[in-house]
Amino acid sequence: PTAMATVKLTCAMVHATTVLPHGFARADVARGPVFTHVWCQGWVREDDGATCAVRDGSGDVRVERRARASSALREGAYVVVRGALTSDGDGRRVVREADVVPVEDASVARARADAWMVEVQEVWEDVFAVGLGCD
Repeated sequence: PTAMATVKLTCAMVHATTVLPHGFARADVARGPVFTHVWCQGWVREDDGATCAVRDGSGDVRVERRARASSALREGAYVVVRGALTSDGDGRRVVREADVVPVEDASVARARADAWMVEVQEVWEDVFAVGLGCD
């Protein structure tokens, strides 16, 4: 199948993927599409400026930034993340080379958080309805 560039995944879905050679990954949902990057979002649990943990209600994911931030994000900040999905030496999934963008407006952050799970579900329903990149 042809690889999709970026897919939206909840943190739990990030951990239910297969990391493939050459920078690809496959969502293990009914032989889902192959992709190169993941988009996830959620609340910062911890951050040291280089690596942060993000939680979206389905689980947590470790994120390594493309460039070290000049200052760490505060715990509880809502962020949008896009990066390459890989696994560490212990097989845990990590979003690497990630762009991490904080959502500054609290009301926008709450609205994005409230809609995130439904948004991901709708995207995946569309992916499987038209068979985008699926075997």
